[in-house]
Amino acid sequence: MPKFIIMDTSLSLTRIKHLLNRYFIENWKKDLYVGLVLLVIAFASNPMAGFSGFVYMVMVLLYTGRIFGNLAHKESAQHYLMIPASTSEKLIVNLFLSHIYYVLLLLVFLVSGILLRAFILSPFCETFNCFSFLDAKKSMFSFSSYVSFLSFQSILAFGSVYFRKNAFIKTLLSIAAFFFFLVMLVIFIFRLNPDSLTPLMDQLSVIQESFMINRMLNYKTSFCMSTIISIVITCFFWILSYFRLRETEV
Repeated sequence: MPKFIIMDTSLSLTRIKHLLNRYFIENWKKDLYVGLVLLVIAFASNPMAGFSGFVYMVMVLLYTGRIFGNLAHKESAQHYLMIPASTSEKLIVNLFLSHIYYVLLLLVFLVSGILLRAFILSPFCETFNCFSFLDAKKSMFSFSSYVSFLSFQSILAFGSVYFRKNAFIKTLLSIAAFFFFLVMLVIFIFRLNPDSLTPLMDQLSVIQESFMINRMLNYKTSFCMSTIISIVITCFFWILSYFRLRETEV
């Protein structure tokens, strides 16, 4: 009778390291080329216009939305699912690559391109004018903005494992359809009872004014609440991605 070896499904740092090594061996050239393209864009564009930052965000989101893109094709999907690693290990590696590695990698190329442009132009302008835009760039990458961006990335990561083909586009369309449904639902409710619209708007204006005052007075509280909400959304879609990937493997 043949003996079957059952793989230990407990979390293994060794298998995670092998998965990362496999990715870097297969994709380091592609990541380098993409980074160089962003460096050239950051060097050639005006830093104050923010075009390079926009391209940076689009590149990161595209990468996240296709992190499980190999599941869209039968041969690559079979090869990926047969890799001797557990579902949680594959998910952890892909989340690390999309949420941390690729974000930092492209950020290095983005800042390098901007600094290279600033150093070359520094003889032709005042030092303050050449480097003042860095303060604006720092605000773009604050902790709160990163956590919010992370929650959106988690939705795209779930879409990449949920949809088989054109996952990025389908995920964006699903998000747009969800918000469109909410807007139509609100309009439908108001049409059922149009008399409630005026007092509701007055109440909302009062709430908004009090919210702005409370936000100024309790900035830490509002910051903590928004951060917690973003983290909860992120973890929720990570869990959904795990179960969807588990279902795909089965």
